[in-house]
Amino acid sequence: MLISDEYRRLNRELHESKPAFGSKGGKCWHIVKAICQEHGYKTVLDYGCGKAGLKTTLSGYGVYEYDPALDRDERRPCDLVYSRDVLEHIEPDCLSDVLNDIRANMLHRGWFLIATCKSGDILPDGRNAHLIVEDIHWWAEKLRQHGMEPVKSQFASRKQGQIEVTPI
Repeated sequence: MLISDEYRRLNRELHESKPAFGSKGGKCWHIVKAICQEHGYKTVLDYGCGKAGLKTTLSGYGVYEYDPALDRDERRPCDLVYSRDVLEHIEPDCLSDVLNDIRANMLHRGWFLIATCKSGDILPDGRNAHLIVEDIHWWAEKLRQHGMEPVKSQFASRKQGQIEVTPI
C-alpha cells in the first residue's frame, strides 16, 4: 500500500488549506535539468509532485507526475525519479512499498531531497507533517535496502538532505 485512504484525505485537506504546501517542487528544476543533460535523460517522474511545480518550470523533457493526495498518477518508468520534500511525509507502514514503487519506476537514476527535521506544518489530525524524522545516513541505508545505491555527485549534498542514487 502506497498511502492509506485516511492519510490521503488528511494530505488533501492540508494542500487545500495551505496554498504554499506542496508548491516548491520546481525549486530544484536546475538540478533536474543538469542531471538530465549530463546523462542524456529525456524523462522524469516527479514522485510526490504536489502542485506540479517541476512540470511548470522544466521544459524540454517528458515530466510525469505522481501525487496520490491530489489524484495525479502518471507513474511509468522514467530515466530519472525526482522527489523533493516527500519521503519524510510517507506513512511509516507504507515506506517499504513506496521505496519499492520508486525503484520500479527508476530506469537510471534518482534524486531526492529529504528533510531530516520536523516540519512547520501540522496535519489536520494534529500530527507533525513529517511522519519520519531520521538522519540522512538512515535514509541512505533504507534506499540501499530497496535497490538504490547512493552515489557521489555534484548534485547531492548529504548536509542538505540531498541524495542521488542509481539502481542496484
